[in-house]
Amino acid sequence: MGVEKADGSGEIDEARTKRLFAALTKKIERTRFPFADNIGHINPHIPAGYTYLAQFIAHDLTINSGLDEGLEPDTKPINLRSHPLHLDCLYGYGPSIEPACYELFTRRPLPQRIGWPRTRFRLDGMSDDNFMRPADPARHPRRDIGRLVEPRGANTAGIALIADLRNDDNAVISQLTALLQLAHNTAMDKLEGGKDPATPEASFRNFSKVRSALTCVYRQIISQDLLPRLLNGEVVAHYEANDSPFFDTRDGDDFVTPEFAHAAYRAGHAMVRESYFFNSEPPVEHNLMDVLRRNSERNPPKTPHNRDWIIAWSYFFDLGIREARASGRLEPRFETPLHDDTLFPAMEENEPAGLAYRDLVRSATTSVRKIDTLAEQIAYRQPELAAASPWINSPAIRQEAMRRWIEADTTVDLGELKEEAISNPPPMVYFLVEAAAAEDGFRLGPLGSVVLAETFYRALSHRRSVPFDEREPREDAEKIFGMPTPASMPDLIRWVDENMSLEDKTFLEADIPLI
Repeated sequence: MGVEKADGSGEIDEARTKRLFAALTKKIERTRFPFADNIGHINPHIPAGYTYLAQFIAHDLTINSGLDEGLEPDTKPINLRSHPLHLDCLYGYGPSIEPACYELFTRRPLPQRIGWPRTRFRLDGMSDDNFMRPADPARHPRRDIGRLVEPRGANTAGIALIADLRNDDNAVISQLTALLQLAHNTAMDKLEGGKDPATPEASFRNFSKVRSALTCVYRQIISQDLLPRLLNGEVVAHYEANDSPFFDTRDGDDFVTPEFAHAAYRAGHAMVRESYFFNSEPPVEHNLMDVLRRNSERNPPKTPHNRDWIIAWSYFFDLGIREARASGRLEPRFETPLHDDTLFPAMEENEPAGLAYRDLVRSATTSVRKIDTLAEQIAYRQPELAAASPWINSPAIRQEAMRRWIEADTTVDLGELKEEAISNPPPMVYFLVEAAAAEDGFRLGPLGSVVLAETFYRALSHRRSVPFDEREPREDAEKIFGMPTPASMPDLIRWVDENMSLEDKTFLEADIPLI
């Protein structure tokens, strides 16, 4: 996917493609979409927490092997998520294979603990205000993910003790991971009622029930909370109502399309805000640069988090306590820290730094289809879906939207590549322009929504085999979480807040609220 050579061979002109991508990167840094309203770069319809829930879900859909796994350079990466959207990025391969992510929870004396499974996630106690790590994490509120910090000569090395290290990419997603781990631990406590199971087998069975229950709730949150907010309503209705809604043909367990992974889902980068409130009254605000640097790899001496970095979730989701911070509006515009050359250095000399250029290059070096090709395939295979939106049927509407954004700011001149960008736009850029033009930046437009829906609804239709006693996951969810089971992030957060230990909500006689 790129600018084709003028000789009609269909081959990509690498030099012109790089020039176009460099110019578009400047526009993404500088040019706002010319919305008719005056509310700016905020999306009041999607609270900020869903930005990072979407990032977490992306990690649960795909994790690729690559060069660091010892493969040959030309080997195609393999998606190791054989059961997408089953919280594998939280649980990993389980406590037997990844014991460092878990801890043993039993009142039995030490000699009797051999052979008992680790059934709770390892959560670390908060640091004090000077980032002194607690000698005994159990004496501090356990509100951060497990972290290892160790001296290495003159330096300090750190690593997050979680199943997927990408979930320590920034301070918000690590706190979201800790929230889900806390939900699991709280559910285990509730199920066992303060009593040790009779046998190791019974203990592991309880772990299995809670994992099944939390996974069921998580999948409800995706289908009933996230997707209706993020996707075009007519597209959601099509995929919810039809037995055969898909336009794409995929082989076996190949759930994630290149257009999803390398174009449409990267629209989430536009949802990132330049700062966030985390907690307390008056609220503690952190700028995005600090949020991105706050993890075990980049800043091990400042882990585990202290109280300033422990999130009260009413700042990120609508819990009825205060107005949650809105996410960024869906438009082809990334906040300044996402262009930073220390966080996202240039991939090659004389190329732009930043996330936008990386996103554009990924779409060009993978098998992402052209926008017109996607639209034609949807119209051919799902004509009813295409008939519902001119954005799928009309190239002229799509091109006019691209022209409107490109001509909104003439300080970045695309030169002879302007018409190329309008008629054959990089899909990642187009999906953001479409969201801005078709949906006022409040959700994805029709084509972008279809691309996401293809992957999400295919993955949601996939189920693991039913574990132990032929129980249905919904049965476990209803038993553990009660009825109605949580179907939104606010529902789940309220449940955790009502059932978690009070010791994890106070520190030195000060409240450390969850909400």
